[in-house]
Formats: sequence, structure tokens, C-alpha cells
Amino acid sequence: MRIMRNAFLVTVTAAALAAGVIAVSAQGAGGDQGGMRQGRGGGAHTQAVAPRQGGGGGAGAMTHRGGGGREAAAARQRGGGAAVRHGRTGGGRQTLAGRHREQSAAARRGARTVASRRGGGRTAMQRETRRAQTARSHGRTAARTERRAGRTATTERRAGRTATTQRRAGRTATTQRRAATSVTSQRGTQREARRQATRVSVSSQQRTRIRQVVVSRHLVSRLRVRHVNFAVRVGVVVPRTIRLFVVPQEIVVIVPRFRHFRCFIFDGELIIVDPVTFVIVAVIPI
Repeated sequence: MRIMRNAFLVTVTAAALAAGVIAVSAQGAGGDQGGMRQGRGGGAHTQAVAPRQGGGGGAGAMTHRGGGGREAAAARQRGGGAAVRHGRTGGGRQTLAGRHREQSAAARRGARTVASRRGGGRTAMQRETRRAQTARSHGRTAARTERRAGRTATTERRAGRTATTQRRAGRTATTQRRAATSVTSQRGTQREARRQATRVSVSSQQRTRIRQVVVSRHLVSRLRVRHVNFAVRVGVVVPRTIRLFVVPQEIVVIVPRFRHFRCFIFDGELIIVDPVTFVIVAVIPI
């Protein structure tokens, strides 16, 4: 009988262990429920077998039920606890691993975002720097162009001034040439007048008659000039400041060439002057 009881206990224990293994594989409440079912089945089987053993085995059957129930409960607790621990541990590990993965992914995304922002900031700064450099370059180019234009304008103004100066110099040269021509012409006229004056000749008879007219008509006081600042001789040009008189008609009758000529008396001499050139053409003592 004891051998049979032992065999029965072994069977019950094996069944409990199998229920625990099933509970562990189920991971959770399903395992616990299966263990409960197995424990209850074992208890019922014990109760069903015990009456068959007879009266003598009642106490043993009760003992067996008591021992089998406790062992089954202990097995269920160990299996359920192991299952719960396994579930909690596995789930916690999986949760921690997932959290770690999420945190790593978030950290990588944050690093990428920061790097992207830094890269974007650097790119924006580089663009601004390039724009500033381009603006400075354009400004320098514009300033150089303006300076060159200013220099060109200054050169043009100077060239214009030089051209104006040259034109003025040309006009001055033309005026000088004209003045020189005029002077040359005047000199030529004077030379010609001198030639003509040298050709004017008065005979001794004409001189005597002119002297008689001057004395008889009292022309000395009318034609006299008291002061002169030039040499009185034929060919000398008389200054315009000297007062000249028209040759009297009585003298023109004697020498018809003296018509429209001018004259004055100085220091006992009658001086005949050409009215155009103011050159002395004749000096007649009186």
C-alpha cells in the first residue's frame, strides 16, 4: 500500500510539475489557471481513489490528500511565481530595451537635428558672409569706377581748359600778327611819307615870297609854338600833342602842293607837316 501511495504521490508531483511548466510557457494568468485546474483534478482523483482502498486506508488517504494538496499548492505557487517573475522580468527587460532603443533613436534624431541646425546656421552665416563680401566687392568696384570717372572728367576739363587756352593763345597770336602788320604798314607809310617829303622841294624864289607873306600878314604871332620836345628837321614825326595850323591860302598859292597841309612857326622857321603822317616835309627860314 505504501508503495502505491508513493507512486501516486510521484504521479501527482509530476502532474504538478507539468502544470508549472505549462504555466511558465503560458507566461501569466493562463499558467496560474492551468495549475489551479491541475491541483483540483489531483485532489478529486485522490478523493476518488481513497474510497476504493477501504476503511483502513482512510487516514492514509486523508494524509495523502493533505500532503498532495500542499505540494500541489506549493508547486502552483512556485510555477506561478516563476511565471510571474519570468513575465515581469522579460517584460521589464523588453520595456527597458525598447526605452533604451527609443532614447537612443531620440538622441540620434536630436543630434541630427542639432547638426542640421548647426549646418543650416553655418550655411546661412556663409551665405551672409558671401553676400557681404559681394556687396563690399561691388562697392569697391563702384568706388573705383566713380574715381576713374572723376579722373576722366578732370582730365577732360583740363583738356578743355588747355584747348581754350590754346584758342586764346591763337587769338592773341593773330592779334599780335595783325598788330605787327599794322606797325609794319605804318612804318611803310612813314617811310613812303618820308620819301615824299624828301621829294618836296621849295626853290629859293618860293622861299623869298613865303617869307614876305609871313612878315606882311603878321603870321608869326598866329602860327607860333613856343616849346617842342623833338628835333625840328625834315622826316621827323611831330607828336599829336603839338598844336598845328592850316597852311594859309597865300602860301598855298606860292606852293600848291602845300594844300591841306599843316604848319607852325618855331624859332624863326616855318615848319610844314603832312596832315596824314604828321611828318615834317619842309623847313623854311623866315
